[in-house]
Amino acid sequence: MKVVFASGYKKGSEFAVKANGTALEEDENGFYVIPNIAADQTVTVEGVVEILPSVIAPAGSKVQVGRQLDYFRYEWYTPTETETLDDGRIQVYFPVSSGSNMFVRVSNPEGVTYTDFFGNKLQLGQEIEVTREKLHMDDPEFSSDTLYHNFEYNNLDLADIYLNINERNYLSLAAGGSFEINAFRNWFAIENFTNAQVAL
Repeated sequence: MKVVFASGYKKGSEFAVKANGTALEEDENGFYVIPNIAADQTVTVEGVVEILPSVIAPAGSKVQVGRQLDYFRYEWYTPTETETLDDGRIQVYFPVSSGSNMFVRVSNPEGVTYTDFFGNKLQLGQEIEVTREKLHMDDPEFSSDTLYHNFEYNNLDLADIYLNINERNYLSLAAGGSFEINAFRNWFAIENFTNAQVAL
């Protein structure tokens, strides 16, 4: 017999195929064989786990997945695992499989911050890839300091920008303190037809 996984599922660390409680070994062709059957057998499959949604990004990137609750209110998901791929990229898994107004933000010190809105389409096993090209990491004419005042790259690329400081837009820090500022477009992510795939 051969085990075929439904989309979004894979072997976990405790995966096992058993016949009458005895674990079977997988052969070189991926089959599990019950030797010398002389009685009825009950076959069970254990340790199947979900493949969580993930984001693949260049090494050194900061990866975030969030959801807009309403205007100006966001929540962020805590990653469950980060893997380093053979080519040096990272793959970050998040414990979400559905939702609404969801987006991914990836920033890299060698490039820009890239944001992609994907609504409520985040599914088990889904992989979202953010490339060096999307982060403008190899673009000598575009960096985190680049500012455009026209519609050269996108004729819809016009919106107010707000920062996540607080409702007073004022913050006092003690000596040595720090606070990460994230910039968002005013209508992101509800009006996604103009705000999907933006770099800030």
